This record gives sequence, C-alpha cells and structure tokens, in this order.
Amino acid sequence: MFNCLKKTNTEEFTNFKKIKNIVGSADSKVKLYVIETLIREIISRRNYDEVINTLLTKDSLHYEHEYANEKIVLLYEELLKRKFIDTTKITAERKEININRYALLLNPWNRTSIERNIPRFKKERFDYTLKPLYEINLENYYVYPMNFVNCEGGNHSQYSALNSCGGQTFTRGFYDFSNLYEYYSFSEQGFITSNGQLVVFDDSFKQYVEDAGILFYLGKELIKNGYVDFLYKI
Repeated sequence: MFNCLKKTNTEEFTNFKKIKNIVGSADSKVKLYVIETLIREIISRRNYDEVINTLLTKDSLHYEHEYANEKIVLLYEELLKRKFIDTTKITAERKEININRYALLLNPWNRTSIERNIPRFKKERFDYTLKPLYEINLENYYVYPMNFVNCEGGNHSQYSALNSCGGQTFTRGFYDFSNLYEYYSFSEQGFITSNGQLVVFDDSFKQYVEDAGILFYLGKELIKNGYVDFLYKI
C-alpha cells in the first residue's frame, strides 16, 4: 500500500484547506453541528460516487472499479500497522440505531442489486427482522473518532433505506483509531508522520487520501470540542 516515504509533495489538497477554514471560522456554539454535518456530507458524496460508478460501469468486485469506499477504513488500519499497532476492529454488544442516526459509509458494488433495491423500500421502512438473511448479512461497525458507521455487509438494502423511509439497523462493534493522532497529522500535502515525513500511498489508494484525511481531521476536532455522543463509549 505504501511505496515510500517522502518529505515533500507537489500535490495540494485544496478541499481540506476549505474544510479546515469552515471549521476554524465556525462559532463555538455551532461548531460541533458544523463538524457533524461535514462528516455526513463527505460520506454521502462517497456513497453517491460509488453507486453512480457501479450503475454506469460494472460490478466493483468482479471488474476494476474506480470506487471502493472501504479503502478509507483500510487506509487507517494500514497507518496503524506501520506503527506495529494491532488491529483496532472490536466486536462488541450489538447496538440498535436509526439508520439515519450516523453517517453510514456504504460499498454498493453490485449493479443488479442497486437497480433492484432502489425502489424496494419506497413506501416502507427498512426492517432487518423481515428476513433472517437481512440480520445475518448486516455488518456495520462504528468508526471512532471519525463518527461514522462503516458498512461491511448489507450495503444494497441499507442504501435503499437511506434514500427512502429510513428504519432501524444495528452495529456489531467498532473501530478505535484514536491512536493515529499520536503518530500522524494531516496537512494540505497529505498524512505526515510525527517526524515530519510525508506518507505516500500506492495509486489504488490515492483518491481516498484526501477524504480519509478530512475525516481524520474532523474526528480530532470532535474530540477537541468535547463531543461525547459516541455509539460506543471508548
């Protein structure tokens, strides 16, 4: 995933600069709301991009695919692995949540399933208890402190629910990426190690670096501003 470490980079992440300015200029009374909203909008855009790309091309698991949102979480895991920190994915007590309560990062990879599921929940709320398969297939994990939920199973049905009448879903555990802040920061150039080196990623991950970095920054801002409404009390 990483091909080398460099101290300089000519690329500049202008979206990150804009996000940082928005958060920095927000009044303290509404700053947490601003941060949460930005997280939701970033996740929503990634979901939209992956759905559209799958519909207009081919299934992402069987063909070379431009989008694969799970790489954001894989990127965080790899950053920790480079510091010899064990995996942060923890299975815990199941937590039921409204499907709209947290930003839900999806990976709708199958074109046929997307086409079939788009109208499926048009007039009904999503209910994972309707069929045993729904409950077995659902694999949602809360991502701390970036404050979103990563979907690792049940992508297509939950995508439909997000675009219709909502409903209830649940998480099976969480990722704790809070240790990242001890070793990395994010700048307009990318992820920077604590000794000032720029982390350079393989090409397949390059398009996820800025969004992963923005979410990384926003997670730190949530902690800094005293946000405590976490799904899992870490």
